[in-house]
Amino acid sequence: MEVKELRLCNYMLINGHMTKITDNIMFDYNECTWYVDDIHIALIKPIPLTEEWLLKFGFKRFGKDTFYLGCIKIHHRIRGFIIAKRYAQINSVHQLQNLVFALTGKELEIND
Repeated sequence: MEVKELRLCNYMLINGHMTKITDNIMFDYNECTWYVDDIHIALIKPIPLTEEWLLKFGFKRFGKDTFYLGCIKIHHRIRGFIIAKRYAQINSVHQLQNLVFALTGKELEIND
């Protein structure tokens, strides 16, 4: 993982804890607070993208292996998820977040 891949609002793993990047602070869901300047990039890991994550972000299943969120269509394949017919393979939650933001200008948030 490289620092240039990270953006505000990305979900990542730090020491096995799901963490969301906000400003110069990363908050995880186990009530720990991490300061970006104190975290070595080697400790930050991507979260594998799964069907569960797509559903958390509000994607709707269509058929066995297809998911929709507005105009975004994702196919689940053996080697990962494919966006529409462009065949841009994505494997991590933060990659999906960055792609959706780039395409729509909107952040993906977990629907409780």
